[in-house]
Amino acid sequence: MDYAIEGFELEKSFAKKRSLRDLLVRPFATPGRTHALRGVDLHVKTGEIFGLLGPNGAGKTTLVKILSCLIVPDRGRASIGGEDVRHENRVKPRLGLVHSDERSFYWRLSGRDNLRFFARLYDVPGKRIESRIDELLRKVDLTDAAPRRFSDYS
Repeated sequence: MDYAIEGFELEKSFAKKRSLRDLLVRPFATPGRTHALRGVDLHVKTGEIFGLLGPNGAGKTTLVKILSCLIVPDRGRASIGGEDVRHENRVKPRLGLVHSDERSFYWRLSGRDNLRFFARLYDVPGKRIESRIDELLRKVDLTDAAPRRFSDYS
């Protein structure tokens, strides 16, 4: 089976942020760790459409950052198109990533405005844009969230 994306027992943790008070009272104490990923396995077939959903703090951004070679996992391995993500010079040319931290205009637009922008970019006929957007929002149950800014989405 050919997989576009694979992850095996991925783990990643980060040092907990310390308050100023904690730094002053216990300056040499070792901070605890926040576990973003614990034993994540992932297999996305070539040509498959895949969505990554979950509540805030579930590890979605950490997983995407590992898969896009922005951070390395503490444990486990991941590959894109058969190439290990630790070899970023082989993986990055295969990626098309627009990260939400990027300071473009997307994050300032609403969900609906983003869909409208991309519909025009992909030459969806003008008369069909709004009906296609409504249809898509209904399919993914985001009609109520459509007016919210992109930056407010998880």
